[in-house]
Amino acid sequence: MKYIKTFEMNEYIPEVGDYVICSYDNDQVSGYSIDEQNFIYDKIGKISLIVNGERFPYYVEYDNIPENIINGVLSNEVKYIQMHRRVIKYFSKDKNELEMVLKANKFNI
Repeated sequence: MKYIKTFEMNEYIPEVGDYVICSYDNDQVSGYSIDEQNFIYDKIGKISLIVNGERFPYYVEYDNIPENIINGVLSNEVKYIQMHRRVIKYFSKDKNELEMVLKANKFNI
């Protein structure tokens, strides 16, 4: 497996089109339920937009968002969650690399 970039370990920053796995951040997820926090942590999202100057500049899109999370966090038309760059734990142009990370985390490898 290739080296997967972690935000803390390199000088690169995530770009539009990158796939991401996010981690918990108490400032950002304090208002979210446990189900919503687990969804964000256990899923791969894709950066669809970056708006510099905003508190949470990364707009991360997710597929197959459960109804309870759409109703709790998102409006029906919007399929993204705004993230701060410190919560982006892993990012890559290749979604398969991040799927391997999720599998390794699932089995505690």
